[in-house]
Amino acid sequence: MREKDPMELAMNLADDRLRLTLFMTSNMSLTHWDRSGILERELELYKRLGKHAVEVGIVSYGGSQDRDYFSRFSEIKILCNRWNLPSRVYKRLIPWVHAPWLRASDVFKSNQLLGAEIAAQAARIWRKPFIARCGYLQSQFLAHTIGADAEVTDTAIRTENDILDSASKIIVATPAMARSVSERIEDGDMKTAVVPNYVDIDLFRPAVETDTDIDVLFVGRLAPQKNVAEFLAAIASTDLNVMVIGDGELSEHVIHMKERLNGRLQWLPRIPNSKLPEIMQRSGLFILPSVWEGHPKTLIEAMASGLPVIASDIPGHREVVKHGVTGWLCGTSASSIARAM
Repeated sequence: MREKDPMELAMNLADDRLRLTLFMTSNMSLTHWDRSGILERELELYKRLGKHAVEVGIVSYGGSQDRDYFSRFSEIKILCNRWNLPSRVYKRLIPWVHAPWLRASDVFKSNQLLGAEIAAQAARIWRKPFIARCGYLQSQFLAHTIGADAEVTDTAIRTENDILDSASKIIVATPAMARSVSERIEDGDMKTAVVPNYVDIDLFRPAVETDTDIDVLFVGRLAPQKNVAEFLAAIASTDLNVMVIGDGELSEHVIHMKERLNGRLQWLPRIPNSKLPEIMQRSGLFILPSVWEGHPKTLIEAMASGLPVIASDIPGHREVVKHGVTGWLCGTSASSIARAM
């Protein structure tokens, strides 16, 4: 048997590369991820796939400004609205304006179910296998916040079921989501895989020696879902120092509490995810007292950093925290949160 030429081997390897196209969540962009401080975290998986003979392209809803990330992520093909078309027009035209790349792709994948009908449509047009990935089910969130009988919840369920039914494979973050999917669609249990949210343990790891100057750390959107008001009321009943990292509709409430707590509350609206490990290593406790969650990444990152954690006793947390063993579960009232802390 003749020894193959190195160039021939390299060409064969190139021919064997898998081309994966990721469709971002509806209306999401790389610019938005960057401003939210999660760009590096969200792209880490795809950067690593690029080292394993996977060619990755990302369909973004961002405009021409997303092209600025070409130089930062040269290993990823960025497919954005570089024509700055109206959003509704761009969404309809996605399968066609990115046709050269999509036609040559091997598999399509959604980042979440929200807006994944565009990925499903493109998969049908170009006859590609479609992986529906969901870190949470929007319909369950709406059922909890608006009501299970609300029209918007029913619409979300029907849309999700259509997407899940059309998928070749479904990836969910927790066994509870897998059970929900299997109850919704035919053969759901056969084509669903549980792949928990990942954490970069090169970044998130216990500190060797670090002074603790933050008693309690909270990271998350400042929204009712995260139970921010009850959490801050609990802090007010203690003498603990707290750092809040996040932005959102309850920012004014955080500003008010910051004044009331006389220097015991530090607030950072947003930081890059790469800066979060250092803050976690300076903290004595992490808390996430949400009223609803899917599979929260910050909770897992805190645990990877060696932090004691408190999480509200809800389905999304029970699959991450074993009470009294890997963390502590509490109620969602201020009094229950205070007792847990």
